[in-house]
Amino acid sequence: MLMPVLYGGVSDHPQLTRIVEEGGYNEFMIVDSAHCATPKMKSDVTLFSFHPYKPIAASDGGMISTDIEEIDQYASSYRNFGRQDTDSGYQIAADGFKFYMNNLNATIALTQLEVYKENLSIRKESFEKLMELDLPGSLVKHDEHSSYYVGTLITENEQDAIELREKYCSDRLYPPLHLQEYYKDCDTGAMSHTEEYYKLLVNLPLYKPEIYG
Repeated sequence: MLMPVLYGGVSDHPQLTRIVEEGGYNEFMIVDSAHCATPKMKSDVTLFSFHPYKPIAASDGGMISTDIEEIDQYASSYRNFGRQDTDSGYQIAADGFKFYMNNLNATIALTQLEVYKENLSIRKESFEKLMELDLPGSLVKHDEHSSYYVGTLITENEQDAIELREKYCSDRLYPPLHLQEYYKDCDTGAMSHTEEYYKLLVNLPLYKPEIYG
């Protein structure tokens, strides 16, 4: 199973897509599209987030997209207490939780769909201004269908990263799981590249072009 993340809002991982297609890999693909509202990467399952910070905000919640009938049936049942419809109503046929979206969150999400393009143009403008700055590192490129969630910079050294985070009020997102207390006893093996990139990573906000002059 492969689970690529469309980090920062990009809509695809062209290199990974090419490797899978050309190599003939028969991998089950789950795409984490929490940062991107318009993913273009082929997958068996795509996951979206409607957290307040995400491109489509609905106060909370998310969405699963799939064309596999068995997954659709399972997810639809699991999100609704494990219910299955019957001729006389429904029955509880499996484990489940109350994960379906309420009407209030759905209404908020629908309003966000109306302003998504406007917000996207603002984020694109912010990224274009960001590209004009003389930053100590390499900006991760966005693509045609990106949601421009954040501007991701890989700095040249850790001190530059610290200074830029302070200057632009940027927090490091998503600390490596293998360093978290809960997973400390798991045998994850060496992840030196992950730890090194984490020190150099800066996620720059794109919601306000004026930040960058």
